[in-house]
Amino acid sequence: LTRVDLNFDELRRLTKNDSIPKGGQLKAKVTAKGKVSQLSTLDVAVEDLDTTVYSSRVNGHVRFKDVDRPRFDIKLHGDRLAVSDILKQLPQGKEEPKPKKADEKPENPHGLPAETRKLIHKMTGTVDLHVDRVTYEKHTFDDVTALIKVASGDITFEKLQLTTYGGRVVGDGTTLDTDEEYLRSVLKLNAKNVDLGQVLDNNTSKKDAVDGRVDFTSNVTARGMNTDDVLNTLQGPVGIKSRQLTLNNANLLAGIAGPIAKVASMAGKLSGKAADPKAPTTFKDFDADLTFEGGKMVLTHPILVSSGFGNLSLDGYVRFDSRI
Repeated sequence: LTRVDLNFDELRRLTKNDSIPKGGQLKAKVTAKGKVSQLSTLDVAVEDLDTTVYSSRVNGHVRFKDVDRPRFDIKLHGDRLAVSDILKQLPQGKEEPKPKKADEKPENPHGLPAETRKLIHKMTGTVDLHVDRVTYEKHTFDDVTALIKVASGDITFEKLQLTTYGGRVVGDGTTLDTDEEYLRSVLKLNAKNVDLGQVLDNNTSKKDAVDGRVDFTSNVTARGMNTDDVLNTLQGPVGIKSRQLTLNNANLLAGIAGPIAKVASMAGKLSGKAADPKAPTTFKDFDADLTFEGGKMVLTHPILVSSGFGNLSLDGYVRFDSRI
């Protein structure tokens, strides 16, 4: 049994190793078994872990066996966890990293780097997580509870609950298959009161496109990690409900209202917002069941929209071409 109390800044100074993270610290009780000459026999238990590293602060315990084919049991709780900063530290290959050019594309824009995929495929373990705030790239998740199983390249969220974009999201059963070049996802989500406008602002090129909060459910599959990949490979059902949902600068009825306004006796009434292609379209008591297939979003039953005509029924589909 060894008690560890490390100040990373002091360790950087003593070892002259700049790869050690700045401002980090680690306190723990460590028990290690196995032969140094046989890393497959390694068995490490870290108890009473308290660490601040890579913009993250967590405590808990970690059990780790076999460097060649890692097995682990991790239970963590804490204030914050910065996932992107941690992922940057995973092995990216044996060669020394080369300086990147300004216009250089990532090794694999559709999934994880090859070396990372190989490492995850060898792993088997469980992560039990309770964190006040988790960040990943530009996304923020609060009050996060997760039970994650890792085996043969599959990452399964047996339990996933969090708050994001002002709403509560449950994703029990969501899985990620990291083995292939194109990351494969199965998204099983049940969300309440999520700000859809913020979601689209943060994840697409369309800004201020939508106003409104939604409840939604999904059981869809997708491949890839960038927006184009995901939109073009989405498959499965989605349900969306909202008391009021507004599409800004997108009058879905302008194509109908414009011609009618020119000939109808009520042209004066319709020549305003009803015929303006940039006027908003507002859905009240919005309730839509959708199916994603073949790069398009198909309505499985008509929905109602309020307009200059009153309440109208809409049916059909929306096709994706890199944009919504």
